[in-house]
Amino acid sequence: GKYRYGPNDTCETKTKRIALKQSYDADSSIPQTAASLHDDHVSRCDVPVANTSEYDFSSPTMLVDYSKYFKGKQHYTKGCKWSGNGNQLLVMSSDQKFRLLDLPAELSAPNLTEVPAGGFKAPKPSLVVTEGELVYDYQWFPSSSDCHSAEGHATYSFACCCRGLPVHLWSAVTGELVCSYKPYNLQDELAPALSLGFSRDGTKLVCGFNKSIRIFQTARPGRTFDTICAKRQNGIISCFDFHPHLHHVMAAGSYLKGIGLYNLNSGKMFAILEGQRGGLTQLRFSSDGLRLYTAARKDNELLCWDIRNMGNVLNSHQRLVDTQQRISFSLSSDDRTLVSGSTDGHVHTWDVDPDRSNESRRPPARFLAADDCVNGVSLHPSRAILATSSGQRRRSPHPDDHDEDDSDEVDHLTLTRHSSVKLWCGGAAARC
Repeated sequence: GKYRYGPNDTCETKTKRIALKQSYDADSSIPQTAASLHDDHVSRCDVPVANTSEYDFSSPTMLVDYSKYFKGKQHYTKGCKWSGNGNQLLVMSSDQKFRLLDLPAELSAPNLTEVPAGGFKAPKPSLVVTEGELVYDYQWFPSSSDCHSAEGHATYSFACCCRGLPVHLWSAVTGELVCSYKPYNLQDELAPALSLGFSRDGTKLVCGFNKSIRIFQTARPGRTFDTICAKRQNGIISCFDFHPHLHHVMAAGSYLKGIGLYNLNSGKMFAILEGQRGGLTQLRFSSDGLRLYTAARKDNELLCWDIRNMGNVLNSHQRLVDTQQRISFSLSSDDRTLVSGSTDGHVHTWDVDPDRSNESRRPPARFLAADDCVNGVSLHPSRAILATSSGQRRRSPHPDDHDEDDSDEVDHLTLTRHSSVKLWCGGAAARC
């Protein structure tokens, strides 16, 4: 059937309901908190959850500008992600390098009352990891929120998948390669993963391919994996997220616009959602598991799906996305604030507090974060700090596109990059 989004929304969506015989297992229990997830080889420490109800990113204060480390004629960023403990920011760029950025020491001062004009001095990247090929996707290992103990150092890492290479797991402490996961096909050829994701407890690594998903046990690197056939969800599997409480339920997005919900116990898909107008680029469950946020390329709508009533769209949030580039969004740890980048350089903020009605929520806000496409946004897990990254690939000039008299001007316009990485404070300096 067709479902309308709600007040002030403009388009309709349709949902294919697949028989729920492979749905949630009858013996599945929903724990009260995600802390019930436990893995014997991972030691965890609690990270304070930020209360974002008073955050204000309509006119934020710039804290730090790391842009000088991302300058270059053919250089632009490709997203940013905070570690689980919020101590470091991982930034990927077009030179196939991962840079780990630290917070300035001034932000740790207990008596911080104001931010100097132009922000604090940006510290140098604490670690640079270089890959050998084009990077398709990357994710922090979930135990990155561990304490800085010997066990924590062993699991403080991130994974990436690249063109023609296995999935690599890199240490975020030493920059060394920890291990590799090798998805060989039936012809005994290495088939590079096109997307990846970790289960919430870090025990599983899922990789996306054309019409298939492969699952590795993170404790067992190499070429041993399980395969889920995704032919009922056509196209390349482009993004993943796991339900925070139903540990065997996974959402997977496709570049052919479908959102599949899978039961890992049975290895089958039990529902598919269709409503995005472009290929899926990001999925995110809310912390209570009752809502699913989805975004797509060349699609201005950021949708919020109701998991309790499969197929209903609770809200549609508007942003400008008119290219094939991944434009990420970020949901705060308390599910109250949703932030997204856009291709026109603005960062959009919405109040999505589930305890408030649509009429009582704060109106949407936005601010100009860069002179180019803002492709990455990431809310700090426990502080009123937003990280943004910007930049995009631009075409080189063609001789037929201009006259000889204005060649210098056109060359400058088409090759200039506005690549930047910045931190913003969404409130008083003392709160950041």
